[in-house]
Amino acid sequence: MQKTPIAMMLLALTTQGFAAPAQDSNTSDSKNYDPSLLNVPISDTRSPTGTKSAISSTTYMNREQIQQTGAHSVDQLLQDIAGFTVSRSGGPGSQTSIYLRGAEADALLVLVDGVRIQSANTGLSALTDLPLTTIESIEVIRGPQSTIYGSAAPGGIIKITTVPSSQRTSARISESVSNDGDLQTAASASGAVNDKVNIFSHLNWSNREGVDACNAVGNPCYSTTPEDDLDGFEQLNGQFGLQYFGDNGRRFQFSHMYNKGRSEYDGDYSNEAVNIQQMTNVQFKENLNMHNSLSVDFGKFNEDYETFLDANGTTSPYGTYGTDRYTGSLVHEVHSPSPSGRSTLALTSGVDYDDTTLVDFDSGFSTLPEINRQTTGIFTEFEYVENGATLRLGIRRDMYRSVGETETTRRYSTTGHMKLQLKLDDHWTIKSSLGRNFNMPTFTDLYYPFSSNPNLKPEVHVSQDLGVEFSDGAYRASAFLFRTKSRDLIVYQYDPATSTGSTFNINKAKIQGLELMQSYTLNNFQAQGNITYLNARNASEGELDYHLPRRPELQFTGSLSYTYDKWSSRLGVISSGKRFDRINNANEVGGFTTYNLGFKHQTTPDLSLGVRLDNLFDKEYQTVSGYNQPDRTLWFDLEYAIH
Repeated sequence: MQKTPIAMMLLALTTQGFAAPAQDSNTSDSKNYDPSLLNVPISDTRSPTGTKSAISSTTYMNREQIQQTGAHSVDQLLQDIAGFTVSRSGGPGSQTSIYLRGAEADALLVLVDGVRIQSANTGLSALTDLPLTTIESIEVIRGPQSTIYGSAAPGGIIKITTVPSSQRTSARISESVSNDGDLQTAASASGAVNDKVNIFSHLNWSNREGVDACNAVGNPCYSTTPEDDLDGFEQLNGQFGLQYFGDNGRRFQFSHMYNKGRSEYDGDYSNEAVNIQQMTNVQFKENLNMHNSLSVDFGKFNEDYETFLDANGTTSPYGTYGTDRYTGSLVHEVHSPSPSGRSTLALTSGVDYDDTTLVDFDSGFSTLPEINRQTTGIFTEFEYVENGATLRLGIRRDMYRSVGETETTRRYSTTGHMKLQLKLDDHWTIKSSLGRNFNMPTFTDLYYPFSSNPNLKPEVHVSQDLGVEFSDGAYRASAFLFRTKSRDLIVYQYDPATSTGSTFNINKAKIQGLELMQSYTLNNFQAQGNITYLNARNASEGELDYHLPRRPELQFTGSLSYTYDKWSSRLGVISSGKRFDRINNANEVGGFTTYNLGFKHQTTPDLSLGVRLDNLFDKEYQTVSGYNQPDRTLWFDLEYAIH
């Protein structure tokens, strides 16, 4: 019987994956191993491949690129990235919803050093509580990723890394101050204990004066007597950890982060919130041989959220809730080249476990017992690469066990995807994907007093995209068409007549759009621009074709940068079309355009000074109906770094 190349490769995968001995350390390239590989972009697979192998549309930024934007918060940084819409109920530290390609805010998975940081209550990630100065890199993966990450990933993934990317000794101190009296202080240090062990630490503190968040009486600010004062935000963050780099690609990483944020807002029952988050991450990976690798991850995320009413000089506790989340994963990767070396087969399989509990819930009106959800997911992804063509087929099966107020329920979900990439030549690449995804209701959706619905169904999404990328040295461009058809999309509708709301499934929703990105570098100039067109609507039969709330149809972001000698400058722009604040398209929020301008001077090899002017023309605008946004703000930045 004649053996085809594919048959021979499948045979090789089987024998190498389960019978081959571990590679001898003397023949490995572990001595030349780059520690930064532990933090390379995750791409759109569970393998640590770079962004060039990603079939999904991705954006990757390292620390230097983040600093060049001049942003002072994570949500401010994300506004500059294609596909994102940020809706914020006031100034810094206020509740922020982040939409990617029109997907719901709780359908965007956020990983910080591999740990899921979604709240068990709302399903949202408190990215505003994460200092930008502690981030070493950030990667955005657009489009659904439920097949390899499970629920909460239909819209995409934000992967944030806070761990240093090298073993060299370094220390950094930075200070930022604004004309409004805002202060941000950060310090970090890392260094090698020996040739295999690296330790690191971060410490951050900030105090933001904020804005008078509420500009309307009653709905939508949920206050009949809004206070005429600034609603500030204070934050304390600390982190420490270590990395171990052994032979045969053996890697171990441990980190622990503590974060405390205190925010003020307007409300009749509470007007101050304190949120304490702690994240612990343990990662281990080893190359079993030249074709196999194994990774094990454990994560712990704890959140304690408490609200207060500060009135007449007295602060009284109001409501509380907490999140206890434990996660673990085991992933095995195996790949094998064909005998001719012109093609490769790869198989990635894994098991994920998530145990999330809502604890100490007290809304101020009622309490809930502990509510627990356990998730076990099994996935596998097959990849075939030959002559510039890449095909990926993935499938996943998840089992949910939820212990609610009165009963224990089980649900099962099957998801899958097919992705194809064709590299036409050194410049042009075509990418396409098709996938079925899902998203479970949050605990707020199911159990929160006055607005919950225990009969909610999980969301089901079928997504497609087709894109082309061009790269020619100084010029890069991409265009992606995307479409998602959703069934049982979970939405919230506020009723001003009763001052309450309801949560329910809508039968059908449709999101489709076009995403354009390009950048050009000429000598000391760099220009980049992103355009996102989005048509997100309630497509249920008998409905009025309403827009889904808080998604503008058209959004543009761009920047022009210039570097000369020790000077650098950047002009940025964000332009957003109108949006609607409710599912019935009430409360239209007008479009806006804002500019920011920044300069930086590298005074010495270790010292840099910078200045940035946000909202250059002092534009009054909103992203959520009834809530003010910051006016013109002048920032002065100083950083002293030792390498």
